[in-house]
Amino acid sequence: MKNNVAIAAAAVIGLNLVIYLATPYYSAWRIMQSVSSGSPAQMERYIDFPSVQSSLRQQVDSAFTAQAEKDPMVAAFAPMIRQALDSMIDELVQPDKLAELIHSGKLQPAPARPDKTGTARPGGVGNGAAELDWYAFFDRPDRFRISAGDLSLYMEMRQWRWQLTAIGIDGLLDMDAPRGQPVASADAASAEPVAEEIDTHSPPPPRSNIDREALRERLAKSFFITGDFSDKAMVEGDFHYTPVPPGTEIEVTWLDARDADGNPVLGSFTEQELKEREKFRSGKGIFQGQWQDKLPKSSADASVATASGQLKLQLPARIEHISLDGSQLNQLQVQGDVAANLTQMENGSLSLSLYQPHDQAEVEPLVYIRNAQGQPLRKPSASSVTPTEPVEKDEFPRPMRSTRISYSVAGTPASVDIYFPLGMEEVEVEFTATQKPEVLFGELKAPILQTRYAAPRPEQELSPVDAGVLDGIEVELVEETTWDNKSHTSLQFTLPELSNSVFARVEYGNLQVFKDGQAVEFTPSQSRSGTTEYSVSFQEDTDSFNSAYLVPDRITGSITLSYPARAETVRVNQGETFRGATLDGAQLSYPKDGEFPRYSSVFNPRSASAFDSDGRRIAYLPGGDYWDDDSYSLYFWGEPDHVELKAITEWVEKEIPVDLSLDDLQSTGDSRG
Repeated sequence: MKNNVAIAAAAVIGLNLVIYLATPYYSAWRIMQSVSSGSPAQMERYIDFPSVQSSLRQQVDSAFTAQAEKDPMVAAFAPMIRQALDSMIDELVQPDKLAELIHSGKLQPAPARPDKTGTARPGGVGNGAAELDWYAFFDRPDRFRISAGDLSLYMEMRQWRWQLTAIGIDGLLDMDAPRGQPVASADAASAEPVAEEIDTHSPPPPRSNIDREALRERLAKSFFITGDFSDKAMVEGDFHYTPVPPGTEIEVTWLDARDADGNPVLGSFTEQELKEREKFRSGKGIFQGQWQDKLPKSSADASVATASGQLKLQLPARIEHISLDGSQLNQLQVQGDVAANLTQMENGSLSLSLYQPHDQAEVEPLVYIRNAQGQPLRKPSASSVTPTEPVEKDEFPRPMRSTRISYSVAGTPASVDIYFPLGMEEVEVEFTATQKPEVLFGELKAPILQTRYAAPRPEQELSPVDAGVLDGIEVELVEETTWDNKSHTSLQFTLPELSNSVFARVEYGNLQVFKDGQAVEFTPSQSRSGTTEYSVSFQEDTDSFNSAYLVPDRITGSITLSYPARAETVRVNQGETFRGATLDGAQLSYPKDGEFPRYSSVFNPRSASAFDSDGRRIAYLPGGDYWDDDSYSLYFWGEPDHVELKAITEWVEKEIPVDLSLDDLQSTGDSRG
């Protein structure tokens, strides 16, 4: 009898395993069929559109942030670009547009690839669309992947049905980093260890003992109008120092909007826009401490000076904390009403099973994965499965909701801290959003009404160096094509890959430029790509705004480089002057080209960081920089208690020789400028 029961149980388990392994292939075929047919009904059954939208938004945000850190022009127009990107993603995640994306001409035929079990699957498993080459496989036990050209379509089990939950696009986000359960391969043993990256955006641990009234006062002044270019204004909210648990959705209702003369300019969303906003959960999420959404205007010509709204969000009444390390692997840990089990931990990955009361609202716990020094490691991606049925065990005080979650980890984890928000309570806040303050010729046009805070990101430190670090810098003469398809020549060179390079100073006064064998007067035009890549072109030395680029026959002489060798950080308090640097209200000023470098909003480290009396970082005010022959000044988006300012105490001077002619010319299709 016992043998029959065992056989029956094994048969049930085997059947379930076969179904689990087979159903994603069928779902993948259905997804690709629905894409080929363009059927919205079929696509909505097998595609989680809000989740796909979120995956694309994160990739675009990551790519945009990286580009802004390299290109000051991108950073300068960030609000306008972000608004365009937001509209692009909203438009893209529609059944017809998503089908066009997958069917785009960049998809290339793909060879057969082994699945998780090592069985080669022919190109296009169940491929019902002859023009679309794709293959599918398990890349983790709990995740299935369709690979089609430049796209990776990720499927997860949702409500006991496999659904498409994310789309990875090559070049935007590396969704193929090592995972919690890597695909088995012959090369696995020789794979390189995952390099360590500290998570500089890691939020502070959540707290339950929150002064609700103080929180309301802070949130009431945390919203800012950052773009106003069409029939919608862009509004951003800062939650960097607000104890909002990750994954918490917020709800904003607009009450009023006024122009500079006090006229009402609040519009409304169309019925179609409202449906799309609800479908994609627009304006609900907070990403890396920042919220962003659109405010409808009464007309495209209207300008929004202030806007008011009501904010609703959930905050925890209490927090349960569980800390685990490698010695507790596969040991269930129960703490009050929650529990956690560390099931896997190795270089590049970590997996957990988390348990919360089934009868309470589902709130995502905050998970910190730490290295041996206790620093939080970056988590490039995560995947989770939450069955709907409650779990009951003798160790549990009540039926629990189980979530199995796997992280890819940048580095080797040593421990993990999990914070469970419990007893969520709704908080309502009425807030006012204000325009970005304007600076004209170094003077504020009006007082700053609301302080804007920046992410609590640690600054990179400068390395002490000597003159030898600059050996080997070579200059090339390159032919470039500019944005307007005009060709010109430029000198290009690369500085050392050190944070010191952010503050390097370059002069071109010792160069001579020759045209038709004659030395000519010129004006250097310098551009930077990132912190180390320099390009300098030469323009005719005229008073004309549209002076043409020179195409010299020969360039000789030297480039003068002043490179930071030693630095220290000094503190300048509000209303004080220290070593020539003065903090007066929101303005910081100091001598031009002295020991204090100019501020750069896109490169880290930054020359100045502003803080309030509680140690919160105050944001830099873009466009507020001003300099004359003797001094340089910048503004912060609020009045700091003090500023930490980097001072270069020692410079290394180097003359980089240049002797190049058209015979040395190299060609490139892209302009660094």
